[in-house]
Amino acid sequence: MSIKTISLRDFSGGIAVNSDKKDIPFSARFVKNLNPFEDPTYITLSKKATKVSGETVKSLVYWMEDGSPYDTNEYFYDLTGRIYRETSDGTWSELRDTASAGEGLKIFDDYLYYMFGTDIGRYGRLSGTPAFDDSLTSWWDGAISDIQTTGGGTGAADYVPPTTISEVATARQTFTTTHDPIKEITIDVDVKGTGNWTVTLHDSENNSIGSKTIANALVSVADITFTFATALRVVIGNEYHFHVTSTVANGGVDTSAATDLEGAEFVVEYGVLIDTDFHPSVTVEDKMIVGNMDYLAVFDQSTYNPNKILLDRGFEIRSITKNDEFVVVSCYRGATVDTAEESRIFYWDTISPSWNYFTDSTSIGVGNAITNAGNVLRGIYGNRGALYEGDRPFSKEFTKTPKLARGKKVNVYPSAITNHNDITLIGIGTTDDGSGLEQGIYAFGSQGKGLNQVLVLLHTISTGTTQGTTLEIGFVKMIGENLYFSWRDDTAYGVDKIAPDALAVASGVYESLILDNSRVIKQKLAISLKGTFEALKTGESVTLSHKIDRTADFTEGDAVSTEDETKAELSIYSRYKEIEMKFELASSEGTFPKFTELSINFNDLANELIE
Repeated sequence: MSIKTISLRDFSGGIAVNSDKKDIPFSARFVKNLNPFEDPTYITLSKKATKVSGETVKSLVYWMEDGSPYDTNEYFYDLTGRIYRETSDGTWSELRDTASAGEGLKIFDDYLYYMFGTDIGRYGRLSGTPAFDDSLTSWWDGAISDIQTTGGGTGAADYVPPTTISEVATARQTFTTTHDPIKEITIDVDVKGTGNWTVTLHDSENNSIGSKTIANALVSVADITFTFATALRVVIGNEYHFHVTSTVANGGVDTSAATDLEGAEFVVEYGVLIDTDFHPSVTVEDKMIVGNMDYLAVFDQSTYNPNKILLDRGFEIRSITKNDEFVVVSCYRGATVDTAEESRIFYWDTISPSWNYFTDSTSIGVGNAITNAGNVLRGIYGNRGALYEGDRPFSKEFTKTPKLARGKKVNVYPSAITNHNDITLIGIGTTDDGSGLEQGIYAFGSQGKGLNQVLVLLHTISTGTTQGTTLEIGFVKMIGENLYFSWRDDTAYGVDKIAPDALAVASGVYESLILDNSRVIKQKLAISLKGTFEALKTGESVTLSHKIDRTADFTEGDAVSTEDETKAELSIYSRYKEIEMKFELASSEGTFPKFTELSINFNDLANELIE
């Protein structure tokens, strides 16, 4: 028999993601609220998150934008369409309730642009006396030419709408689409008549695309707009036509030749955006580029094109970033990100008339959230929280979400990923695992060159909650040296901030890998755990714990909290086949205790023949 010691003096390994026993050097089974990125020779508490939004925020915030250089405010957009502002002195207010679903937010050219499902509003100029305008066709003078098709004659005669559709040439108005989708069609009613009016859109093969009926009481002698309940998807450049019918054939449409609808005055107005969950956006030089279902929309203060770049029909944009000279978008084809049939990453250099190339990501899942990490594409793919780096191919899979139970899912919102000092910060969005997964802000990276890139649960929300299917992170964003993130905790909502001078979080835990002395079946005798740390300050404490043979709970020792103490010891004297070590750092005064070594003394019982 011999006494042995296993010591851990390097804490740079983060959370093991491949095995509970073997992983990259110095890794742990789990690390929460501890920061391994300062120095590999010690680990200390993370900084504390503080709720800064008060009671102002009413729902989960999806997006945040910094007003610089136009003003000194921060702006926020939640899933119920509320826009909030934080001033430079930390004062929060609700600026507007847009009654949208918070589809996207971007600051560009002295304006705050906020995306609806089917429109773009703006607030500005930020450097002056800003005001809100919720519709692009209202604030953008070029919208008439940019997203409309007009035609037909005026004033010469009337076309009497029949009660049924006929495909003869004189009973339809043809046009070629310039954009997608069609939002509404306007005709000039010259005689109201007594019937209800209907406009029906057909393709070139006379298939019905959609229709809109207006009751006679709402019709007048004027330009009448037929707005479709859902904008009609069309193929740009194809020929379409519309018919006008009435329940009583006694009205009149202004046209250039009697009984010929082909000469009717009309306006086809296209949708500003295609209705979808998210319209993420980026700015590149003089362009604001907006994800628009399976298109990239571009606004450059000279023109607006909702369909500048067609990706592949049927795909839906989930997340967008910039990498090298490209705008990069993650897309999926299918009903939801969880049931996607295909997923791709498209690249566009903002100059070419089409996308430059794409990478198929179907094998690893949908890119929930992607970001530029030191000029390398990094993102969360699939519904197991897998973090990948690179693009052609996705050669590096770094980690999956720790503690996620088998068969459970996790997704990340498109704005819940950011980077700071080569560390990628990721907020857990939605999950159906309310008891295994621990949620908050995970950090992936390394302190410097020569050290492994690792994952830790670096920050938890200010309420202290870490588990639950009603716990969500909406966005994560660095503004200068300040980290902001939003959260939902059941029926409570807020935005937290971690400033450079933030105090330490109240407590953090480190759970070691499972130790078995390279032979699981052989019994060993655990003698004691020992921990060393820098001299404790007032309010600091260290608690050691152990777990034998994968029992449900750790056996906890007494907290060591004596000022200036530098070591802790926990006697065990129990036989084991597998054992885990744990320590907890705590600080009631916001100081940062530094833990330097964790060790276990054990007898390998090598002379015993009984296993």
